[in-house]
Amino acid sequence: MYYRNLQEDKVVIECNNCEKVYKFQKKYFSIVSDNYCINNTMLQCPNCKNTVYPNTKIEAKKDTSMIRCPYCGSTQIQMVARKWSPLTGFFTNKVDRVCVKCKKKF
Repeated sequence: MYYRNLQEDKVVIECNNCEKVYKFQKKYFSIVSDNYCINNTMLQCPNCKNTVYPNTKIEAKKDTSMIRCPYCGSTQIQMVARKWSPLTGFFTNKVDRVCVKCKKKF
């Protein structure tokens, strides 16, 4: 299971098997921080019965949809329009991704 966030007195957890999102009361957790939570009791997904045992650190899901530079790993990417191409001359609509940190195009 993955920790999503905290809403009022509920901890939002996403099941890693069925990808459904559930809210559990905060009293079932000993620690709730920005990146993880630790549960006091056994938690079970109502849909697929995936079980998390007590005192387990439930971490936040890593965001894989973020574009990263293949050279330095930075997430600071800027889209720059191409001025021309050898095939079409000045009439192109393509863009290049440029890393702000290392200045490489990809």
